[in-house]
Amino acid sequence: DGAAEGIFGCASVEIANAIGREAYVHYAVSLYPNLLVCLIGRSGITRKSTLMDRSRTLREKAFTRDFLMVANSIGSGEGLLEHFCDVVYEGDGKQKKETLKPRPNLRVLLDEPELTNLLKKMRRPGTANIAEILLSLFDCRDFSPKTRSRSLVVEKPFFSMLTATTDESLEQNLLEEDIKTGLIPRFAMFRCVPNEPMAFPPMPDSVMAAKLAQGLQD
Repeated sequence: DGAAEGIFGCASVEIANAIGREAYVHYAVSLYPNLLVCLIGRSGITRKSTLMDRSRTLREKAFTRDFLMVANSIGSGEGLLEHFCDVVYEGDGKQKKETLKPRPNLRVLLDEPELTNLLKKMRRPGTANIAEILLSLFDCRDFSPKTRSRSLVVEKPFFSMLTATTDESLEQNLLEEDIKTGLIPRFAMFRCVPNEPMAFPPMPDSVMAAKLAQGLQD
């Protein structure tokens, strides 16, 4: 069950996570297969959340945390950037200091249940830099915030996002400035068309799921 368009969108993100920076196309700069994917469809009919849940289950079987870090929603732009780093402690006693050491080539996925929640956070004064950070990460280039209480550098990132929304939510919350920033045009939008309802849908094929996870690992 679930819309074929949504299945394709989720699968595209997981395949991209498996590939990472191992492959790219040169078009003025190196373009990697990272994706910002948004599933669009009616609530409770197109099964967007169900598809994202199954994608998470497959992801957890296929990837370890040292291979792929998953950020569940986003509180701030800096908080997202910290997923690309390790916490390192230097010194002893009162001189002990926490620093963030970049982890080059790390894959990070932002799992955001609702796209419009992200748009709202981008308009708040305290988190207005989220759009800038997402745009920089999408280009998979080294990045460091201009102002911060402690230094933070992201090296050779690979960043993707999987999110969802409805037509109604987009109509109520999407502003022209969201498009002008360049963030929304970078999303691959998959409009989910509902399938014919099934009274007794078959259970998910656990054997096939295991094969898919193994294929992603390979």
